[in-house]
Amino acid sequence: MIESQPKSIWSLVGRWTLLVYLISAFCPFRYCIPSPVGFDNTWFFALNYAAAHGLVMGHDFFWTYGPLTYLLLPFDIGNNLAFGFLTQAALWALFGLSIWLLFFKSGLPLLNLSIFSFFLALTCLNFHQDLYPGNLLLWTAVILIAHHHLRPGTFRLSLSLFFLGLMPLFAFSSALIAALIVAGFCLERMLSAAQGAKKQAIFVLFIPLLTAVLSLRLVLGSFSAISGYMRSGFELGSGYAFAMSEPISPITATVVCLTIALFLSIVLSLQWVDSAHFRFFFLVLTAPIFFELRHALVRPDITHVLQFFSMTALILALVALAVSFARTQMKDIAIVVVLFFSTFWLVDVAGGDLRETFTLLSAIRTPRVVGKILHFSELRHELQIEGYAAMPAAARNEPEITKIVDNESVGFLSNIYSNAFVENLNLSLFPVIERYASYTPFLDQRNADWVASQGPRYLIFDAGALDQRHPWTDAPATWLEVYRWYDTRLLGPRNLLLERRSSPRFRRLEPVKQFKVIFGERITVPRSDAPVFWKMNCPLGVEGRIRALAYAIPRVSMNIVPESGASTIHRVSIPVLQSPSIGNYLPTALSQYAQIFEDRPKVDFVISSIEFSGPGSYSYKNPCEFVFLQAR
Repeated sequence: MIESQPKSIWSLVGRWTLLVYLISAFCPFRYCIPSPVGFDNTWFFALNYAAAHGLVMGHDFFWTYGPLTYLLLPFDIGNNLAFGFLTQAALWALFGLSIWLLFFKSGLPLLNLSIFSFFLALTCLNFHQDLYPGNLLLWTAVILIAHHHLRPGTFRLSLSLFFLGLMPLFAFSSALIAALIVAGFCLERMLSAAQGAKKQAIFVLFIPLLTAVLSLRLVLGSFSAISGYMRSGFELGSGYAFAMSEPISPITATVVCLTIALFLSIVLSLQWVDSAHFRFFFLVLTAPIFFELRHALVRPDITHVLQFFSMTALILALVALAVSFARTQMKDIAIVVVLFFSTFWLVDVAGGDLRETFTLLSAIRTPRVVGKILHFSELRHELQIEGYAAMPAAARNEPEITKIVDNESVGFLSNIYSNAFVENLNLSLFPVIERYASYTPFLDQRNADWVASQGPRYLIFDAGALDQRHPWTDAPATWLEVYRWYDTRLLGPRNLLLERRSSPRFRRLEPVKQFKVIFGERITVPRSDAPVFWKMNCPLGVEGRIRALAYAIPRVSMNIVPESGASTIHRVSIPVLQSPSIGNYLPTALSQYAQIFEDRPKVDFVISSIEFSGPGSYSYKNPCEFVFLQAR
């Protein structure tokens, strides 16, 4: 089809207005300073620290985001800030190019572009400073591939496929979405009767695959690192369903279901309007929405629900490009869809802070942000001041601990440790850079092996936990090696300093009792002056396998009953309990951890029994194998 330029002066003004607005709304510039609030700032910092110190993802450390993610949320470490801004500027320019091509090289009516712009603008919140780093390159690739579908062009298709191949560099989840798009596009081409469609399917598959392999090899340096990155990505993704699931509120569940129903009704209706459009949107662009749906259902907080709504709004924006509004009936349907989706979006995404939401949508902050970036030296000076101010003395390590550690290697068992940036510590990163993310036995064992073979001289721990977990059952294999190799050096008001021993505390564990246990059954812990370890093996049942694939495993709780005092309840991830954990000494305070790591501990918080229960217990086979062990 011959592409035409818009001729009307009002059409030109409208297109340029929408173009300038969208480019302003999607300004991707962001930067970070250390913060003692929230866990996310810590892994932002860890990715930057790793990049600045030459650590390789997939070999030296593992995370859910890709090896170049630090460029989307740079700290002022090394050259990260400058390289980050250059990368963000390049992504912004490519996004602007994709919008310009769509507005001025497609010949699409202004009404279609206006509705497209409305839905697309709703996704700009996904790139907000305080949230996870949005991948503007993915948005660019999806827009280009939809533009190619509507107005075929080899340049746009090639560019889109190349960008999809770069997705693993920025996020493992983005790589999976890109794989779904490519697979769907290949299938769509195979089903098409158009001349050359079958050959194009090979082209569609080959370009992103080759780009992904070559770009990962270039950035990571070896195929073994690529393998490690892919394996850890799957482990983190699968373990997330076990460890991070939270109940979904009735309002969120209702709104999400209605949104899915609205989207499916729109896409399915294309079958009667244009079968080619239906096949494209159903096969190519529907799967990413259901992929993001899993994020919203597993952990339905604002960050993850926003990802689902953003992907849905992006696809609705593209659908709007394919619909003919020549008939009044189609315009009425479009109005209804806009009203319904806007209502759902306002209820579940923008309801928390309407003023901030509409401030972001207005893009009025973009000139100020760009102005700061252009005054780079002043911004760096400002960030240095803000970085120290944001980390008050109460959020830093105690001076006594800092003095002892000095320039020696130090690692953090704490979930929040971006204070290491301000204190200029000789930081050693765990392979899984956040302890709470050791979701599976594989990930937990990677951290454990690292502790045993190359653990730093010092470890710092603040006794903090996520989602009411117990740190020791959060990552039992890791803590087993920490207990084997470390002693208490200093107990501070906020942190415990552990120092590496010259030899391990014990050599091996031997089973002393093995039996079957069912959920809800009280397990009596043997009385002993020495630590008693335990482990539990409980495979998923049929219901659990289905939940793990399609939804999430509800939480399982461990009720700890001490010989004296009140019982405590902690969330556990059943798969990692295959590794031994201390059972008769389960500390709940920093001082108790310090006692256990003494060379000759005198412990007064002995556990008499433990019990496992909760809604997630129905996902596992019953009974489970339970073993008590002792150190030799």
